[in-house]
Amino acid sequence: MFKLLLIIHVVTALILIALVLIQNGKGADLSATLGGGNANTMLGNVGMVSFIVKFTAMLGAIFFITSIGLGALTAKQAKARVQALSAAKVTAQLALHDKNA
Repeated sequence: MFKLLLIIHVVTALILIALVLIQNGKGADLSATLGGGNANTMLGNVGMVSFIVKFTAMLGAIFFITSIGLGALTAKQAKARVQALSAAKVTAQLALHDKNA
């Protein structure tokens, strides 16, 4: 489960990075800086741009959810390890106490 969630998280992050870099900014556009004429023609009409914005928002939500899921699974695994180490320590102390008695 952890590995699957981690793979989804990494793939989502990479796609999200690419989509953010593709989108036009509100200020100075990269295409205008490089001397491009019409920046909107690369991706088609305005409908395509709104799709990319919606898709980016959806991927952001997925990234957020997988981050919370990975954090919860990691905390659960850490708690189990601490409990196992505590049980082993108590067992070792009992064995040492029985040996000395």
